[in-house]
Amino acid sequence: AYEPVWAIGTGVVASVEEVAEAHQWLEEELAAVLDDDFNTPDAVYRLQQMTEALKDLPDLSAEEGRRVVALYAELGGILGLFSDVGAPRSGPA
Repeated sequence: AYEPVWAIGTGVVASVEEVAEAHQWLEEELAAVLDDDFNTPDAVYRLQQMTEALKDLPDLSAEEGRRVVALYAELGGILGLFSDVGAPRSGPA
């Protein structure tokens, strides 16, 4: 999943503890930019940066993928994003 700076290019995969640490860091970073209503643009920008960083992750296991998707869904829910995912579409398909 997450590849620590010291492991870039080495093929070393992060441990479960390192992935958990990165997950905690992401939550803290988002909480820091959401400390009031005026920070929402910063939070959206941070979420965009985090989404773009997904392409840099090595192959994820199914469990790791579910954790990443759950985190992004949680963060998106905080921002009111993705609320229409899975909702029926109206109009022509």
